[in-house]
Amino acid sequence: MQQSLDFIDLALRNSRVFARRLTSAINHAALSDEATENIAEVLQETAAAIDELSLGLAETHDGVRRAHLRTARRELSEIALRLHPKLLEVQRLEGETVVMLYRPLMVDLLEATGMDAREARDILPAL
Repeated sequence: MQQSLDFIDLALRNSRVFARRLTSAINHAALSDEATENIAEVLQETAAAIDELSLGLAETHDGVRRAHLRTARRELSEIALRLHPKLLEVQRLEGETVVMLYRPLMVDLLEATGMDAREARDILPAL
């Protein structure tokens, strides 16, 4: 549990940096409509996976906890597979930076589910 909380703390720190960069990209119209929609979808799916993660971490029954964490891990893995600027139709450098900043946040969340760091990094598409 403590290890998961440490990774969640790292994810929160990364999310603040990501949010500032995303705000800048939006303010400077650095994202196409398609990229904006794709990133919004990634954020919505991540929020749902984090809800599942939180259910797992709050659960006291071992089997139920593991099931929630497994579901969160699967959902986050599916999101991580798409975290490449081209896959999200991001074309400008400022938008690419947004995607690049989201990748370590996703690794932190995957590690919070109990995934090994190397495995979490290997899920991300090659750049």
